[in-house]
Amino acid sequence: MSRSPNISYESLVLKARPFFWLRGYHSVTPEELAQHLGVSLSFLYKKFDKSMLFISVLESYIETYTNPILLEVKNSEKGLETFRELFYNIADAFIDKTFPRSCMLVNSIIEMHDTHDKHKVIDLYSRYLENMKDSFTAVLEKAYKLGEIQNGSKIEQYADFLTSIVFELTVLYKCRSKEELYQYIDQQLSFIR
Repeated sequence: MSRSPNISYESLVLKARPFFWLRGYHSVTPEELAQHLGVSLSFLYKKFDKSMLFISVLESYIETYTNPILLEVKNSEKGLETFRELFYNIADAFIDKTFPRSCMLVNSIIEMHDTHDKHKVIDLYSRYLENMKDSFTAVLEKAYKLGEIQNGSKIEQYADFLTSIVFELTVLYKCRSKEELYQYIDQQLSFIR
């Protein structure tokens, strides 16, 4: 096992991300983490701790996966069709196993609810939700200007509703086919008028 004191923190975070995403926080022992990262356990203990690395992994997940997608959504000019494309892509990614597991933030907030680091995870999750809601609101405002939404006063409610669909998909993909998920998405989007 390499001691590699010259390894960068960023490279450790990138290497740890799929490991934590697949296994979660609690099921990864420090020994397994050190082995996966190719460093000695003493190096891991001296330089970092599992909790610190996990929080950095979540931050990296947000920067790498969620923020770019939400920026693309926010900048879309397609109106309500933006949501259909987004939700179909999410369903496809879950079903096709593009990701090791469903949303890493959702998994983490559930798993970390009773740990000493829960406040850090809750803060990251809250920022993620706020970014999602802002992006969705921007698209809904464009949809209103395009005449796809009749009542502009419902935009905030619609943004909350659409956010809930994202999280429903993180569970539904486990028990429904792709066609059923698409049908569910279409049905939910039909409520936005």
